[in-house]
Amino acid sequence: MPRVPRADLRGTVRRRVVHDHHSEVVDDACRDVGRDPADIERTVAVLVGLPGGTGRLSGNESHAAIPPVTGDPAAMAEALRGYARAGIGTVQLVLDPITVPSIQAVAKALAELDRG
Repeated sequence: MPRVPRADLRGTVRRRVVHDHHSEVVDDACRDVGRDPADIERTVAVLVGLPGGTGRLSGNESHAAIPPVTGDPAAMAEALRGYARAGIGTVQLVLDPITVPSIQAVAKALAELDRG
């Protein structure tokens, strides 16, 4: 398994803390109205930082400290696998920058996901 750079691991931990908080809020709201939290599909939008990106904010500005997913295709794939392990059903990728080379770079990470 390829080594994930330390900065990416810190970002993964920060993203996980924010996800866990929001997931707890959704779970509590479900229970308050008699719904099973497992019936709610979880979705997340993830900023993916690529060469030439400007470091734009993603979503709520209070989450500005959440670093983007970065790295080689294997590191990006592992970061995305973390969302699946956390029970996220849909991951929306927000590329920075939104260019053909960025799409091609992310395609390599998605191919890595397909390989398992």
